Amino acid sequence: MCGYSSPLEFEGHKRSIINKRLEKLKNLDSETSRFWSHIDSGYFDFVQHETDAEAIESLSKSEMVDFFQQYIDPRSPSRAKLSVHMKAQSSTAEQKARLVKKLEEILDSVGIKVDSARFKESFENVDISESTGIHHRCS
Repeated sequence: MCGYSSPLEFEGHKRSIINKRLEKLKNLDSETSRFWSHIDSGYFDFVQHETDAEAIESLSKSEMVDFFQQYIDPRSPSRAKLSVHMKAQSSTAEQKARLVKKLEEILDSVGIKVDSARFKESFENVDISESTGIHHRCS
């Protein structure tokens, strides 16, 4: 991995990935799909693409080479075959509040004004949990 690209080429690859992550979505369907994928995953991290871009920006070629040599290279003594990614989640009440706020922002960005109090109230009987998805509870 070490000799396959110059530092300039590496920076070009980084810029390309960052540009892809920060690319403005071309239509409402793409934007909707992105938001629903975050909602469906249960993480509600609507700015993950921005977080990823920031992390990529800070990477150096030597860090990538070191990572490869330690964790991926078959000759590495610390190479493993299992990778576990854990991400803490906030409470469902916090998630719902963030979801409602984000939906309000999306509606506002396309020119649809809502009464915040009534909008929040309309989600009171909506249950969001990882095991059941998003459902409306009947009173």
